[in-house]
Amino acid sequence: MLRLLLARMEPEKQRTYRELANAHTTNRITPLLGVLRTNAIMLPEQVWRKTWPGNTSEDDEKLSGVCEVLSRINHSCRPNAVVDFHIPSFTYVLTAARTIPAGTEITRTYIENAEPAADRQLALRPYGFRCRCAACASPRVSDLRRWQIVKDACEPLPAVRAWMRDPALTDDHLIRVSKRVLQLGQEEGMEASAGFYGAHLLQLTLSYAALGERERYLEARERMLALGRCHHPLDGQLTGWLLPKVPEEQVVWGHRVPALD
Repeated sequence: MLRLLLARMEPEKQRTYRELANAHTTNRITPLLGVLRTNAIMLPEQVWRKTWPGNTSEDDEKLSGVCEVLSRINHSCRPNAVVDFHIPSFTYVLTAARTIPAGTEITRTYIENAEPAADRQLALRPYGFRCRCAACASPRVSDLRRWQIVKDACEPLPAVRAWMRDPALTDDHLIRVSKRVLQLGQEEGMEASAGFYGAHLLQLTLSYAALGERERYLEARERMLALGRCHHPLDGQLTGWLLPKVPEEQVVWGHRVPALD
């Protein structure tokens, strides 16, 4: 099947595909399949289920693609960019996760990069290289930070609802935790992590809304929208009821009960 698909491509595109790295030369698979397994970028589950709505498989039929340029981007456990799939244009899109200075290499992560350095190296073994990014070069410091980020993982909406109704908790109870995790995320280059960094950024934004802090809400909202565009390129913004542009339209606006003295 792969050979037939390749045959339908222009000769120049075929050569470009064959020139991509193959980390599976010792396996009993064809070079074409080795290139695919080394360079394919898998669609997130929520994306491929929308792309192929009739598919009910859990594991066997997930979708991925090999990109002419984006598949050549190197890995880092501190990625400065994200590759995601834009369904309306049916294309992969590269988005910066933070400001990238001129001359800096653009990187993305191939794996779940919240794991300890040793586990990340094991996960990267099928790609045929050992990561030497700053996080892997100083694992004792980096692993502790990432452990703290994972330990303080949050579910923003339930957490904010519970905090709003509990006067025994201080007004900055969630804010302090989220600010600490966001700082650790920046130190670890994990700004692109929606599950950890993004969750705490949303928790921070909603906390400011519940407290009625307009300027801080708007500032945090802009950061949240930037992260949303990173993971939902070209059209991905958390707007509407969750993060409205008019702060007073947020459903939890000013609903925090007064804290006990």
